[in-house]
Amino acid sequence: MNSNYKTISEVKEGIYKEKGSKFLAYISPVTSVKEALDKVEFYKEDQPSARHHCYAYRIGSEGKNSGPTMMENLQEQLVNQS
Repeated sequence: MNSNYKTISEVKEGIYKEKGSKFLAYISPVTSVKEALDKVEFYKEDQPSARHHCYAYRIGSEGKNSGPTMMENLQEQLVNQS
């Protein structure tokens, strides 16, 4: 099993456009589940016209994702834009 893990050290944003749709990606370091969910709510309020809100978080062994395939694609796009 690979024990090398990457972590998020700073807030990053990215945009991915395809077929007339625009996907916004935000990634941010958090230290608690509450902080992660607060970030989700912040971005929902910041982008009220968005039709979907996919998110994922991992803190230690706690984690949840919503729309994992889309989240992986958006994170990959964000990393490639850096």
